[in-house]
Amino acid sequence: MCVSTAANRFEFSSLFTDFLQVVRFAVEIEKEKDGRWIAQIPQIPGAMAYGRTRAQAVSRVEALALRVLAERIEHGETSPLIEQVFSVAAASANEKS
Repeated sequence: MCVSTAANRFEFSSLFTDFLQVVRFAVEIEKEKDGRWIAQIPQIPGAMAYGRTRAQAVSRVEALALRVLAERIEHGETSPLIEQVFSVAAASANEKS
């Protein structure tokens, strides 16, 4: 879901495993002097993408942000941002080892 919050700022929400848990990221957008659009998500370092149109830049940075978070999870990196997304039940005595 994409919601316009200002001329150069969007927020997109993703619904994850817990249907009550919503994570929101702000997408900041600017038009470069050469005509390209650049979109970035400040909460996710490195999440920045260019596009020929505003919509293309937003779409690319949203997809990139999801890839960045998935890569961090796969490599065992933790952050408050990632920890807020998932809830894992505690292991029972039979499951520990």
